[in-house]
Amino acid sequence: MTKLFYAAAVILVVAFLRPAAVIAGEGNAARIEAEYGDIRKNARPRPPRTPEGTNWWLYDITLREKTGRVGVTVESWQKCYQGVGIMVCDPRRRNIKELFGTDRLPPGGMIRLRRPAWVWAEPTGNYYKVRGTYYGRDDNGNRVKAVYWLGVTSN
Repeated sequence: MTKLFYAAAVILVVAFLRPAAVIAGEGNAARIEAEYGDIRKNARPRPPRTPEGTNWWLYDITLREKTGRVGVTVESWQKCYQGVGIMVCDPRRRNIKELFGTDRLPPGGMIRLRRPAWVWAEPTGNYYKVRGTYYGRDDNGNRVKAVYWLGVTSN
């Protein structure tokens, strides 16, 4: 049992240390990045389904293809939340065209959310991390993803 666990750990570490393009199976893979900006606390309009008495943050998201060589079709996205006593992820959603106006990220190009993303929290004084992940496939068939981390304190 110990040898099996050790072997699995070594394989896992090696997989995480290899570049994403190599893991995807193609050395000519796209590289996409997700970045957030213009964070606004309790700004109007109040997001839908945000409970009364809570704090909320609106923020913009931009996706960029960084190699300039290959385009990407963005297929889905997911948000996960981490804080005191919480680690939960929303289901993956496939409404990229609705959110960005397109699912196509051209080589070296960028797309932005049409409306701000948002997150809410009870005013506990706790720090929370939000991880947003965007999944897609480049024009060479490689799977690609981009991740942003956003941290907020809800007081």
